[in-house]
Amino acid sequence: IASGKPLTGAIVNVGSGSTDSASITDGMSDTILAGEQAWNFPDYLFSSGPCSGQTRWGFGYWASPYPLATGFTTKGLFNPKKTDGDLSRLSNFRSDHIGGMVNLLFCDGHSRFVNDSIDHGILDALATRAGGETIGEF
Repeated sequence: IASGKPLTGAIVNVGSGSTDSASITDGMSDTILAGEQAWNFPDYLFSSGPCSGQTRWGFGYWASPYPLATGFTTKGLFNPKKTDGDLSRLSNFRSDHIGGMVNLLFCDGHSRFVNDSIDHGILDALATRAGGETIGEF
């Protein structure tokens, strides 16, 4: 989901139709297919029960109607380090690699580490399959 606009990426939610390579008109090498999603936020802890005080860990679906379980969004911060009370950050691309990098997989099969200082407009453009954006070096 680029900038909160649903169903514009390479993978869409269950029940919302399908995509094929012909529909990825922005180019297979310029469209994100998947990316890392680490959930070990230091401020996202169990507050009660036998795991009280421990870091919550999560999961991500390839596509799901439940927004926090869909691991593909560029809405909000890229590679946030804490939730700061904003649980929508659970669905952002995120990793704990040294240097602030997140590994992304593109539709043509190549992967690359992307620095968390990437311009958000470029990140949003990489997340759409047919937005008409021209993407240069990043």
